[in-house]
Formats: sequence, structure tokens, C-alpha cells
Amino acid sequence: MDNGGGQGANYRSSTISILQSSNSLQNINNNLRDGNKKNQEYKIYTITKSLTTKRMGDAEAKKLGEANSLSENKFYIYRRNKGLSVVSEETLKRINKKIHFNNKHLKHGLTVMSNLSNKYYPNFEDNIYLEFCDKLFKDPLQNIKDRTSAKKIINEIKSIYGVNVADSIPETYALYHIYEALVPKTNKGYGNDKFQHFIYNVYSQFNHGYIPTKGAQLGAEVIDILKGKGSKEISTDLGNDMEANIAGLEYGSNLAKRYDESIPYRDKK
Repeated sequence: MDNGGGQGANYRSSTISILQSSNSLQNINNNLRDGNKKNQEYKIYTITKSLTTKRMGDAEAKKLGEANSLSENKFYIYRRNKGLSVVSEETLKRINKKIHFNNKHLKHGLTVMSNLSNKYYPNFEDNIYLEFCDKLFKDPLQNIKDRTSAKKIINEIKSIYGVNVADSIPETYALYHIYEALVPKTNKGYGNDKFQHFIYNVYSQFNHGYIPTKGAQLGAEVIDILKGKGSKEISTDLGNDMEANIAGLEYGSNLAKRYDESIPYRDKK
């Protein structure tokens, strides 16, 4: 009996020890989890007036990170409309000029955006993309007098800026992030799609003329509608996009006239 009682006591003692150890391990795991959450670092950046990134302070980043269920393994850019966009480390380095732009039209675009930021920040003009796009074309075409050379430059600019983001070269992402982070959503020119619309229509009007261009840009708007946006959003986006399309048509038409080789160059000014 004594031996049996001793064995029972030992069993109970062993069970209690196991349970205590299990609870201790659970407490350790909980502490580690809470500690990791407390020390979690969210990599959120803003774009400055000088077009470089600035990392957000830990307290503000933590608040944003937890509110939006962000991953600590990703990088984010905080936009002026209070939105967040995922960005690659490579694009961050390119924004901070640690990786250089290879494409001459992107280098020029960055210079143009820098000048606009110095001129307007933080209150950008409505439809700021019009001034941005004008400089994209005007500067490289300044001393060009023949249609063949002009067409080459216009087509190059379109291949960079006048295509869908998914079809863009990675270098373009840096400029898109800068533009969308600095230009607030209240601006009618918000969104890189505005200068995509404008530039594509300049290219199409210069190369193909009014009717094919008009048909193409109306078709693009129908596709936007079919994506299932709300009616108010459709109305606003459609109006602003069509405005960009029409402005691009007019700009392309003026360039086509300028480089119409049947008219003496001196008479086109």
C-alpha cells in the first residue's frame, strides 16, 4: 500500500511538473510573439520635395502597419492621399539615385518632375501632367526639323510612358511612384494613367491621324467601364481620362502639322 501510494504521489508530481513546464513554454511563446509584434519594424517611406525617400518614424509606421495589416518583409510608399503602395527595394534605390536610370527619356522625366516639385510643392497645379508631358516632348524635339527624327523621338517616349504599367520597363516604376506619391488625389491630374492617356494619343495622332486615334481611346474607356467601377468613379475617371485623351490629340495634331514636310519649316511657327 505504502509503495502504491508513493507511486501515485510520484505520478501526480510528475504530471504537475509536465503541466507547469507546458505552461512555462506557452508563456515563453506568448512573450516571444508579443515581443516580436512590439518590435516589428514596418518599412514605410514618404517621397520628399527633392524626390528622395524618407523613412517614416517607428511609432507612426507601427500605427499604419497594424491598421493595414502590412508585412514587415515588404517596402511601402505612403502617398499624399494617405494610400500605401508596395515598392521593391530596387525601385527605392533607384528613387534615391543609388541605381541610375539607363533610359534617357526617364532621366529627362525625373529632371522634369524635380523642376515641377521645386516649382509647385506641395500645391501642384490642377492637371499637372499637361506641363509634365509638354516638357517630355518639347525639350528633345526643340532642335529637330525633320519628320523622321521627330517620329523616332515621339515613338521612344510613347514606348516608355504611353503603355500600361504591366508593360513598362522596371525603371519606369520609380517615376510612377514619385508622381503618385506627390500629386494628391484631389488634383484632376492624379494618377500616372493621365499622362499615359495623353502620351499615347500624341503618338497615335502623329503616326495615324484623328479617326484611328479617337476610336482607340474610346475603346480604352469602354474597357475601363467594363472593369466594374462604381458609377460615380466611372463618371469622374472617364471625364478626366477623356480630357487627357483630347489634350493628347490636340498636342499630337500640332506636332503633325509642325513636321508636315509639305509646309516650309519657317511657316509652321
